[in-house]
Amino acid sequence: MERSALVIGGTGPTGPSLVNGLLAQGFKTAILHTGRHEVDTIPPQVEHIHTNPFKIDELAEALDVEIELASNPAALATPARPFLISEHTLHQ
Repeated sequence: MERSALVIGGTGPTGPSLVNGLLAQGFKTAILHTGRHEVDTIPPQVEHIHTNPFKIDELAEALDVEIELASNPAALATPARPFLISEHTLHQ
């Protein structure tokens, strides 16, 4: 089964590194961003989904997919990290 990932805000400061790391691990990768700017460090095989992530109706229309996992890396730097990991890790 092909693994896929969606990076929200993939053209920001950390987005290209994350996207390229996912590609290197074999993920089919897409980025969701407003489309206001593009970066040349994102490879051409990456799908770009242009929408406003703060308007739920536009976001729902753009993401006609099932989301298996969502992550906010900034949350992992908080004192609540152990709780976040234990409560929000998918178990198979």
